[in-house]
Amino acid sequence: MTKSMQILIMGVTVVSMLFGQWQIPVKLYPTSEDSVYYPKLYFGQAVGASDSFDPFIDELAPPPPMFGFYAYFQGDSISGLIKDFRANIDTGIAVLNLWQLRFRDEAGESVWVVWDADSFPYSLSFPRFFKFIVSDSIPNDIMWGTATSITATESIFVPVEKSVFFRYRDWTRIFEPPNLPQNPYIEIIPNPFNSSCRISLVGVANADIAIVDVNGRLVDKVFVKGSVNFYPHSLPGGMYFAIIKGSNYTKPIIYVK
Repeated sequence: MTKSMQILIMGVTVVSMLFGQWQIPVKLYPTSEDSVYYPKLYFGQAVGASDSFDPFIDELAPPPPMFGFYAYFQGDSISGLIKDFRANIDTGIAVLNLWQLRFRDEAGESVWVVWDADSFPYSLSFPRFFKFIVSDSIPNDIMWGTATSITATESIFVPVEKSVFFRYRDWTRIFEPPNLPQNPYIEIIPNPFNSSCRISLVGVANADIAIVDVNGRLVDKVFVKGSVNFYPHSLPGGMYFAIIKGSNYTKPIIYVK
């Protein structure tokens, strides 16, 4: 076995380990206490996990105290998870996870939430990323479009009245096929764009193009014969995907509004 082959196999093994199963420790420093809150909480992904409570994977925290600070991951109807592992939710376009870290304490208190950013199995660029939002309700799609990258900081200061939402997205289903005539693909110029772009087909005379948002929802349809100008009309700025109907080809589109 050559050295390059060994390196390749090692790389595949590392990627498999990172994205197959992982857990992230979270430390909590509430303002109502002088020391770190124990135990540590964990969230992540485990092989065989489902979106509901898994007694052999997730772990329940001890019963919460009658009063004072208490932190927990909200998992379905189960509160107080020490380890909350969620299965990937496959939207057909992206794979994602969502965790909600909640707190209990007297109103007006707050807490430092600290995680180890280096522990995340993230890529600094497309197609994988982590984001978080501090909110008092589950963030909508627009909020996630402007959320903060998990790699931007290793701690945040959060009022106990709010929750921290962590989201992991995996876009590895999106790929660029070889630029060969027998494989139809799309050229988009310019990309990113801020008013309109020109969508051109290569390898096929005409096709229906579906435009979907980051959650896989259809937002527009375009019939392309050779090429056509695309105007996003009332769509908000952000990332979208152009999909050739009847194929596995998908092309990211960045609309800067």
